[in-house]
Amino acid sequence: MTEAAAHIVYEPNYEAGPKSTRYKIWLPGEPAFGIAGLWLDWPDGTFSFTMLTVNADQHPVMKRMHAPGKEKRSVVIVPRLPWDH
Repeated sequence: MTEAAAHIVYEPNYEAGPKSTRYKIWLPGEPAFGIAGLWLDWPDGTFSFTMLTVNADQHPVMKRMHAPGKEKRSVVIVPRLPWDH
């Protein structure tokens, strides 16, 4: 199993106009967090992965991200404590 940690994620915000502004998103007071995902190691030594996302229509911050009229999604953030023992 491979462990990887994230410190921040960037999401596009269009509230200031038609061109997006990158918003930096992190967990205050946490040096790192995980992002839920799935991966597969292939026999030829390569691997593929995907980050799991959830609907963010009701999330106070993440519902502001992505282009107007587009589905509001967020990666699934896993706090450090459950996996960093």
